[in-house]
Amino acid sequence: MMSHAKAQRRKAGHSHIFGISLLCAFAPLRLCVRFGKIVLMATSLYPPNPADVPADLTVPTSAFRIRALVLLVALTAFFTLYVGLISYNLLFLTWTAWAVFYLPWDEPLWLAVKIGSLVLALPIGVVLFDLVRALGKCRLAYKPEGIEIFEHEHPRLFAFIDQLCKDVGVEPPRHVYVDHHVNAAAIPEASSLRDVLMPTRKNLRLGLGLVNCLNLTQFKAILAHEFGHFTQRTTRLAFGVQAAALIVAYLSHRDRWGLLGVRWCVRKLLGAMWRCVFLARQALRRQEELHADLVAVRLTGSDAPIHAFARCDVGQRCWQQAIHELKRASEQQLYSSDLFYHQRAAMELAGRDEPLAGDRRLATVFVADEDEASALWEDHPSNAEREANAKARFIKCETDERSAWLLFDEMEVLCNRISCQYCRQRMIIPDPIIPIGPTVVEGVVDARRPQVPVVT
Repeated sequence: MMSHAKAQRRKAGHSHIFGISLLCAFAPLRLCVRFGKIVLMATSLYPPNPADVPADLTVPTSAFRIRALVLLVALTAFFTLYVGLISYNLLFLTWTAWAVFYLPWDEPLWLAVKIGSLVLALPIGVVLFDLVRALGKCRLAYKPEGIEIFEHEHPRLFAFIDQLCKDVGVEPPRHVYVDHHVNAAAIPEASSLRDVLMPTRKNLRLGLGLVNCLNLTQFKAILAHEFGHFTQRTTRLAFGVQAAALIVAYLSHRDRWGLLGVRWCVRKLLGAMWRCVFLARQALRRQEELHADLVAVRLTGSDAPIHAFARCDVGQRCWQQAIHELKRASEQQLYSSDLFYHQRAAMELAGRDEPLAGDRRLATVFVADEDEASALWEDHPSNAEREANAKARFIKCETDERSAWLLFDEMEVLCNRISCQYCRQRMIIPDPIIPIGPTVVEGVVDARRPQVPVVT
């Protein structure tokens, strides 16, 4: 009887172990079945990379390295001067305290030295206090304007971003934010001066106004450009530049420490050094933009980034036109629930009037004579310079004409959230007012537009 019970327990144990083994064996298969549809969809929405790309296409040029070195020298000189001022003031106060207690009072020369030191100690002490306090005012944290989106809400978009980051060779962004702008930006996470020396994660800001006017290949080119900035080690120098700007701005508004001309001297010294840092940073920014453009060329070809820039220009003009018309409609208590619907309508209207910029049939999109040349103090090169840089070694690539909105789930809900946030912040919509459908508002707006006669 006991042997039979042992046999039954042994058999049940073997069955249990077999069941666990079977479950472990088929667990990856179940995960593949669960996420296979998302991965397959994200892969099909990812435009192909070009073939036969030169290996040295994205290697930083000598101009890039020289400008980075100049900025590094300028920043080193600025903070050396800044620390030197702090050290000098501290040493002067220390010497004054020593002179008061240890130098004799009965000699006229030493008495005059003590009185002079005590007179200068007050303004120099105030200057030292503000110089040290300015370091604590260097808050480099970026506060996003829009809303944060997550992977479980838009799995196709995040799969797209992860694959693109693998191709670029960088870590995926820590956070992804969306707002109304016709732009995208790679934003490093930084909170203090210590982040200049320590590696930090980056965030990605996507403007739905940008998504609204790009196809998948152009969207990939813009993101590749932004992720190209992730590969540049010079982004840490930007933290130092921003910290120097905050220090100079803080000290410029300290009216109380202007005794005996000390304020004027310190402002002139730091202001002169800051101008050198600013010009060096602007020169490096132009090289960073050209290098990031080449990262986009490596993954999307020479045409896609340039056409994306042209589409962004058109999208920005149409966005401004749509907002101007909607502000006029708000005077009649008409508030749209989807601002991007009106941007698309404006782009369609512009397309009927004249061919949109970025047509691939045009060999050159930007003409140097019509495009404003970049000046020394501008941080972005002109569009004509960027096109010449992208097409210096022309790389062909297939174009996916499908809309970039395919990467987003619940497009209407997301557009409504951003539109509502924008309207309440910029148009000052009263709380009891509820926005109505965009088609109704667009009908009213379209009726007010001047009708262009059709030429037959």
